Amino acid sequence: MYITGVRAGSFTVGVGYEKGADLSGGFVRPDDETLRWSDVKFFHYPNVDGVAVSIKYKYLKGQRNPYTQRAVEAKKTFTFLPTRGERYEFDLSAVLLAIAFNRGLFPFSTIEDLLADERVNLPTIDAVSKQAVFLASNQASELEPTQPMRIGVLNPKLRKMCTAVGLLQRNTTYSFRRTAIVEMRRSHGTERARELAGHAIDSTTISYYDEDTTEDMDITAMRTGEQTISRDAIREAFRQAHTRIDTQGIDLQQELRERTANSVTSDPTYIDMEQKLFSTLTGIAEILEMDPPELQKMTNFQQYRDALVEKSLFSEHEELTTLLAKRKKLRYHLMERHLKEQKAQMLEDHKKTMKAYQDSSEALIQGLSTDEVEEDSAEADIDAEAVEEALEATREEPEHWGTLNDEVFVRSAGDQDGNTTVDGRLQFLKSFIALSSVEVKNMKCMLCLLDPTAATPDRLWDKTKLDRHMRSDYHSRQQELLRAAINSQEDGRVICPLCKVSILHRKFAKHVESTHLEHV
Repeated sequence: MYITGVRAGSFTVGVGYEKGADLSGGFVRPDDETLRWSDVKFFHYPNVDGVAVSIKYKYLKGQRNPYTQRAVEAKKTFTFLPTRGERYEFDLSAVLLAIAFNRGLFPFSTIEDLLADERVNLPTIDAVSKQAVFLASNQASELEPTQPMRIGVLNPKLRKMCTAVGLLQRNTTYSFRRTAIVEMRRSHGTERARELAGHAIDSTTISYYDEDTTEDMDITAMRTGEQTISRDAIREAFRQAHTRIDTQGIDLQQELRERTANSVTSDPTYIDMEQKLFSTLTGIAEILEMDPPELQKMTNFQQYRDALVEKSLFSEHEELTTLLAKRKKLRYHLMERHLKEQKAQMLEDHKKTMKAYQDSSEALIQGLSTDEVEEDSAEADIDAEAVEEALEATREEPEHWGTLNDEVFVRSAGDQDGNTTVDGRLQFLKSFIALSSVEVKNMKCMLCLLDPTAATPDRLWDKTKLDRHMRSDYHSRQQELLRAAINSQEDGRVICPLCKVSILHRKFAKHVESTHLEHV
């Protein structure tokens, strides 16, 4: 099988995406698929202090066509703006800027020269741009510039979080097998689907008592929609006489989809939206001195958005992005409305023209109800809208990102009128570049404030000592029970708060471990 799956681009090298991985057919992966500095762009955003960063995640396909360079061009961009507050350690734009400066990505000798540069997009060095953003380290805790970070270095909690947001995803052959079973059920019924899932004829199915099984079917032709000749067609061709009308079979679901699409494109509301989009694109093309778009072929909007960002026309870029989002939402609602109207119209036409097949036709068309399709898709763990977009040759992006725009702007939490300053940001960057921690004092431990057994709940900590305190077992369940017992001791003996037994102070910890282990 050449196609092994589609997943979202990640900041690590997943299994099967490393350099030299087998792609079948005699092809191997030429490079490690991971986030590189060429996918990260640093620029000055209007009316924002500091440097913003834009990260482009690609959709990496399991098998890349060596003759098609567009195999990994599908992408989604996340732009992180500088924070409004003073917690620069949570500002991804500042952290990545410091890391990139340490790696030698920029042709500047000092961080002051970099921040003083007035160009919109910060210049970079091509040789460093080809390196991975996250690198592997050796046993001496030194980074290897030529070795990208592997997925195995992530701890289970971080890996689970990355998978939940769609950063790490890989569809195996099982996913395609499940899809084939769903398609078999929709096309040929539950009996054939059960047979395909079990890889053998089930004695509880009708097919067990018929010689026509899936062994006689061309599964590849069925999946790709190719025309094949069935057993019924062979019997019909060799019959001595035709005793019924030779009616041409049609795909009602395909006809319903085509009629709905034509009805949507002729809707006055949709036409007005298309005219508004065409006028906006025409105006943008005049500003950028580009070829004007064609009304019937408005598909490639990314080139306009990239050109607007390159020319620093952010207001026009935001207007175009908002208009495209409204157009997508309008088309979705129109598809739902016209789908019900066309279904009712098809049912009425069928009653008039095919009186003899009225009962069977009503059952077939009623089966195309949107509610039933959504219920069937939910049972198969497949999103109905995602299936519809897949039929329209979409980029097959993960469902976690399906509701996001192509460009997502993120800004870390902070006050609207925060206390962030140029000097404060510069001091943080210098400390990060020098690999030294910024001294933070007068911090309180929130767990000590909530713990009634803590000796000094209002104690003020330095950040380094507070981190060491949090890594200790001071706030473990066992230590809390021990402190509670010590506070209530009398004459060297304590009363166990769990079983009310009097125990010597020095034996209390052992008593809890041996008797009340479930409470530790």
